[in-house]
Amino acid sequence: MDMYLLGFQPDIYHFFESISPFLNYWLTLFFAFTLIRLSIFILTKERISIYNSIIGEAAGILLILAHTVCFFMAIYTKDVISTILFLWWGPGFLLTALILLLSKKKIINFNWALYGRVTSFACKISYIIFMIIYFFLNDWSIIYTFSFWIIHDQINLAWFCTNGDRTRRTFEDFFLIRLLYLGGLLIPFFIKIPHSQIFQPISILLFILWIISIRRLVKKGVFFKRPSGEGAFLRDIIYLPLEK
Repeated sequence: MDMYLLGFQPDIYHFFESISPFLNYWLTLFFAFTLIRLSIFILTKERISIYNSIIGEAAGILLILAHTVCFFMAIYTKDVISTILFLWWGPGFLLTALILLLSKKKIINFNWALYGRVTSFACKISYIIFMIIYFFLNDWSIIYTFSFWIIHDQINLAWFCTNGDRTRRTFEDFFLIRLLYLGGLLIPFFIKIPHSQIFQPISILLFILWIISIRRLVKKGVFFKRPSGEGAFLRDIIYLPLEK
């Protein structure tokens, strides 16, 4: 099916690409904060951990809001494909977060176990489709943004939550597409994106910290330990058992 028959609007994705330099600097700010927190964590021999669900999700909030803006742009331009795509990581994420908050406070009762599997599948499919679209539109900076966001998140989870997360799950579901997260860090070295020279050393540092964090989990013998699913993080619902 011709995507343009469904009103596909490349300009929506180019808009996301146009704001990606700002998003990259936003992530850089949080990365600097992570380095400070990590230094305190190591110097205090892991006694002081400045981390919680708010800090963990804050780095990605602008990306979620940008997806929401693109979702409404897609509706306005009658772009069916983009409306569905941006729905998930935009309003869908915000709605899920709200429902999770209400259920945690016992205001509503919701069975997250089955929905956790749905979110995992939807995230995988969405990521693949987004990357394919950005690739063919030559929107490389936003691809780098996604890798920056994800790897930074994985570093935080590994150090402050003792959670191998996506790296560990790759050994469980063999979703090798996750290798693109690391591959995206190479973009500033081979493709000219805004401020490539600034993001080259940042990419190197991200990669080194990720390697060290995974090695640390392996040495502690907790790399394959799965969270209970009862934590404060939205991503934890994937670990809830189907039968309780």
